[in-house]
Amino acid sequence: MDAPFDGVVATQAIRAKGPTEKQLFGYNQQTLLSAINQVFDYIIDEFPQPFVMIQIARGRSSADTLQDIHYILDKLTDSGCKYEIKTGYRSSDYFKIPKDSEQEFVFVNIGMFARLTNVHQMLPGTAYAVKKADEFTLFQAASISKAVAAIAALQLVEQNKIDLDEDVNTYLKTWKIKNSSFTEKKPITLRGLLTHTAGLTVPGFNGYAQTEELPTLIQILNGEKPANSPAVISDLVPGSVWRYSGGGYVLMQQLLEDVTGSEFPTLMQRSVLSSIGMNRSTFELALPFLWPEQASIGHDSSGKKISGNWHRYPESAAAGLWTTPTDLARYLIAIQKSLRGGSKQVLSKQMTEKMLTKHLGDWGLGPALYGDNDSLVFGHTGGNEGYRCLSFSYAYSGEGVVIMTNGNDGMDLIMEIKERREKVFDPDHRLDEHINKYSSPNE
Repeated sequence: MDAPFDGVVATQAIRAKGPTEKQLFGYNQQTLLSAINQVFDYIIDEFPQPFVMIQIARGRSSADTLQDIHYILDKLTDSGCKYEIKTGYRSSDYFKIPKDSEQEFVFVNIGMFARLTNVHQMLPGTAYAVKKADEFTLFQAASISKAVAAIAALQLVEQNKIDLDEDVNTYLKTWKIKNSSFTEKKPITLRGLLTHTAGLTVPGFNGYAQTEELPTLIQILNGEKPANSPAVISDLVPGSVWRYSGGGYVLMQQLLEDVTGSEFPTLMQRSVLSSIGMNRSTFELALPFLWPEQASIGHDSSGKKISGNWHRYPESAAAGLWTTPTDLARYLIAIQKSLRGGSKQVLSKQMTEKMLTKHLGDWGLGPALYGDNDSLVFGHTGGNEGYRCLSFSYAYSGEGVVIMTNGNDGMDLIMEIKERREKVFDPDHRLDEHINKYSSPNE
């Protein structure tokens, strides 16, 4: 039976022994009850007398809900189904599935904005429900943010608002690089920031837990509390060596805000994300309404979820992009199209060629570069707390790969797939055994 379900998660019917999932959304009491009825009809028709685990989400009165669905429970009993009901999301309320049980178990969650409970730690050795990612599933892009953010900077270069090789202090208003013996020899430029050759410190950032106070950009640049990273300073002659610097991209973020007068997330939404069609992407620190319910939850190397589900990154240009693999593929395609030229592209053909020209360290104006000529590849990897990802594309052939994971150990898998990229483009090679699945635990 094909259930007429659509929308985002509110009521779920999930088989504990497999990934089958149907989702609905109820905007009011009447439509929610209708959705619940559809779910139970689907269960009765689809599964042979399963054991139904019913969880009533926090925020709904369990007494009222039981009164609302009493006729549905009678229907379950009449069809030979057994059921158990729990309320709330406390860990003590997890359902326990007997190990090696042959019984068919179905989990139903009643309540708005519900998430699938991760039961695998509670039930070692047993099958458990896994929510399968789709094109709407959000991941933190981590350092891939840099390559996307670079587009906005290069657009300003095309508009003659910034010069690639001019001293950035010429444009900075709210914060400036302190003169040093290094900058006296050569100034720090936008080209240096984009290619990691500006001689600036701070390679990366740890992010901030949901309960931690967020610093301003100025506090991050100065290394002042509540910032948890050191100050961004110049300690090498600009252009002399390649050294990865997330701090340089924070400075670029401040530069873009000073030049445009817009907050960075707003600028990126207007000039890059919307232009490319990355409609499931944002640099906002707080995810838009409903998006948190479709965000994958970060996990540490032991498989434990990150406290608060994920960290926040006010170092937006360096690490703050939330996106989907589909949207990152749109970014890769947009660069490929810009390289071919034509109107209404995110960058001109000439600027895209500059972006994909190797500098020190085989780095372009934003992305890393591999190969040459027709085999040129551009891309970037990323690693935030609880997330690992990679995107890369052949510049001219139209082929590319995006892999996003929500675990600190995800890079091992990512690099294995990358090293076998000749098979990735083989239609007989399947990646779905490795990617696009995640468990979505709930406190």
